[in-house]
Amino acid sequence: MEDKILAFYREQSAITRPDKQAVLFTDLPRSVEALCKIVRGLIIHYLTGDLYGCQITAEREREIDTRYVERMLERIIELDPRPLSEARAAQQRLVGCCRDFSTLLCSMLRYQGIPARIRMGFASYIDLGPGFYVDHVVVEYWHQGERRWHMVDPQMDALLIESNGIDFDVQDMPRGRFLTGGEAWRRCRAGEADPDNFGIHPEVKEIRGWWLVRDKLVQDLAALNRAEMLCWDAWGMLRSNDISGEDAQLLDTIADLTLNSDTSFEELRRYYEQEERVRMHGSVCVSSPAVGNREVTLTL
Repeated sequence: MEDKILAFYREQSAITRPDKQAVLFTDLPRSVEALCKIVRGLIIHYLTGDLYGCQITAEREREIDTRYVERMLERIIELDPRPLSEARAAQQRLVGCCRDFSTLLCSMLRYQGIPARIRMGFASYIDLGPGFYVDHVVVEYWHQGERRWHMVDPQMDALLIESNGIDFDVQDMPRGRFLTGGEAWRRCRAGEADPDNFGIHPEVKEIRGWWLVRDKLVQDLAALNRAEMLCWDAWGMLRSNDISGEDAQLLDTIADLTLNSDTSFEELRRYYEQEERVRMHGSVCVSSPAVGNREVTLTL
């Protein structure tokens, strides 16, 4: 079964395929640390312009909805045609978010035959206030020598590590510093965590709580099925903020599956493909911070 699982995560998804831009990956280094450094030199988070001395215009902010890696690479080269290994000035980087750092790294790793998958959830180490968990996206890749998944945050450069007081290796993060959607859901259901402490910022009251924890759980299920969605995508039960008792029971089951994603791989795949409330039907409601709400048809 392990061989089947690793083969699944070696394969590019419709979202991570570089397609016509694959030549850009040809001469990239093979170490994860070096690839993370390259990714950080290509993307700037849309909320960190001031931190890097860069003014992000409303027009450039629309780049955060760049869904497919091929188009991300096209835009990166439009902004600066040099090889990807050459870091761009902040103003010349693709404007994105945590999901884009992670999805681009995931694509590079899969291109090199390294099993990789993104994980949707919450970071405890982005310092926005004590006990607050920030909506975030990271990568897991298979470390062949240790025969285990390493969790890495490709967005965290030296400046962010220092400003957030991070005291652990972001190339191999210890358990509990990042909570997947399933871990967050299970903690909240057990009364071990307050869902109102899970959001995008302590001051943004409308984007936090049970519905956001649920969304990260279902988005993580999709990511484990190689559907690397935007952080603001909604489909199925995610189209409503209400959670019924029946939905909660289904989410309990899905949380357990995502927390045991290798031992429950076949069942996890089956739930995603067959359960109507979480299944991807080809269109999503995108609640973009840049352009607002709209319906988008996907190619998956």
